[in-house]
Amino acid sequence: MSADRRHAVAMLAMLGGLGACSLERSTIRGPDGLPAAAPAVIVEQASPLVAGDVNLRAILAFYRNSRGMSAAELAREREALKGRVSDPLDALRLAILLGHRRSDLVRALGLLDDIAESDSPQAVALQPLARLLSDQYAERLKLDTQADRLGVTARDAELRASEASAEVEALRAKASALQEKIDALAEIERSLPGRPAPPVPMGGATQ
Repeated sequence: MSADRRHAVAMLAMLGGLGACSLERSTIRGPDGLPAAAPAVIVEQASPLVAGDVNLRAILAFYRNSRGMSAAELAREREALKGRVSDPLDALRLAILLGHRRSDLVRALGLLDDIAESDSPQAVALQPLARLLSDQYAERLKLDTQADRLGVTARDAELRASEASAEVEALRAKASALQEKIDALAEIERSLPGRPAPPVPMGGATQ
């Protein structure tokens, strides 16, 4: 077999993702005219690094495309990948889709943790990206939680301030009403007639 043919066979096997090595023999005639076995041509499996690079390129392209998807498209893609999380590449795709919604961040982190803990060759190749996304999602979840707590604290403070303001207004109203009563009593006192003078005793007639 020529070197070009052997190279073509090797390339086809690599592109097709063939698993085990394959052997191909060509027929060569020996001195006695009988077929003699030619040296085995070993077709090597595609390099895991090459396969991992292809997967990373594909998942990065998927990540970029997902940023422009509508809510309906994201929901459709999530539904399509829901039952395929046993495959690390599909699990990572689903985690990316879930990462678009705050309510799904915890589930996305679970998928990314599964990839990070897997020892399958495909998962190992995807682990750097999975860890990067996991860190990003965890930070987002932390910040969202802090924002929620600050929002609750702010609402409580506003409520307390509103209640305090209402209490102050009520006290002011009571003070105003009391002052009006005091002013009314003072007015009544001013309108009363003066105290009559004591009667002058009359002297008795002389008998």
